[in-house]
Amino acid sequence: MSLGAVEIHAPRQLVLDALHCVKEGSALDLGAGYGRHSLLLASKGFKVTAVEPQSEMLKSLKQKAEKLGVSIRAKQADVRNFDGLGEEYDLVLSTMVLHFLSNHEEAVEAIDAMQKMTAKGGVNVICAYTDKSQTGLRPYLLNAEELRKSYSTWEILAFNELEGADIKIDGSDKGKKVYRVELIARNS
Repeated sequence: MSLGAVEIHAPRQLVLDALHCVKEGSALDLGAGYGRHSLLLASKGFKVTAVEPQSEMLKSLKQKAEKLGVSIRAKQADVRNFDGLGEEYDLVLSTMVLHFLSNHEEAVEAIDAMQKMTAKGGVNVICAYTDKSQTGLRPYLLNAEELRKSYSTWEILAFNELEGADIKIDGSDKGKKVYRVELIARNS
């Protein structure tokens, strides 16, 4: 997919669906990677903060943002140690990130931090592999029902458990049974 003169991976449908719930404001993309969601949001007028631990990915994201002519605040950090810069965001994304955490406690802390960084009426978007997936797929596999309970005081706008990957899985994970959960929830 291209945004102007910049090629990006196609945004996840879940993120596109969330844009029906939040049309403007500030966005936090945790685990932004090369920036497919950050760049999309910035091109739609969002004030974007992209958080990514890998410097080469951030460098690429910044180059693409410059080429696209959008401003993105890029921070090299991890979902476990990003402090939110003392801000609240209208949209907080964590797509295919939480299953890279080491354990249950880190996932709970990350979800709690995401919720605390979300403005009243703001939206969280989460996509992650679940514990129904084949063992060894990722360091930590999220429990879908536990995720739902974490958002029990929020308005859950979408919640799906899906079988299969939405991208091609290569390397040592090729052929593993995969399940993921997708959530869109509003801070009510």
